[in-house]
Amino acid sequence: QVLAGGVLQLVATDHASFNSTQKAVGRDDFRLIPNGVHGLEERMHIVWEEMVNSGLITPMDFVRVTSSAAAQIFNMYPRKGRIAAGSDADVIVFDPNREHVLSAASHHHNNDLNIYEGRRIQGYVETTISRGRVVWQHGQLNVEPGSGRFVPLPLHGPLFDGLPKPGSARQESGFCRTSDPV
Repeated sequence: QVLAGGVLQLVATDHASFNSTQKAVGRDDFRLIPNGVHGLEERMHIVWEEMVNSGLITPMDFVRVTSSAAAQIFNMYPRKGRIAAGSDADVIVFDPNREHVLSAASHHHNNDLNIYEGRRIQGYVETTISRGRVVWQHGQLNVEPGSGRFVPLPLHGPLFDGLPKPGSARQESGFCRTSDPV
């Protein structure tokens, strides 16, 4: 509901995948449990199921919270997060009616567990196109090692408007009152 209401602007994942043996290290002391879970492959499906299928957001909002907002926040928009001439957005073909079950047996992580194990989802990414190439289709990943590309993030995008710039007198002093404008 906070996503639907605009308090949160996007859904993302840091995809920190650990297997059951690694997670078991913290069996007797939770402080030793490796932090994080997988989520990259499931993210779009879970957001569609929970947010769009439930009626909390529209399909256009889905695009915003899973794609365009991240590109804007990370100062990559309009290069990413937009389908337009000169932009470099990845595109998915999404079947909103296809049902499938999330499982460690069928996901593409090198992992023996799935936090969504057995969950039935309506909505499925059928195809992904990246830089003009079909890289995902019919449940198969079609990429060559090394075909990815590092995309540098420009510094000081709109997210940082109003914050002191590195080297500024305010930033160098280390002193900032809560009443100071940011």
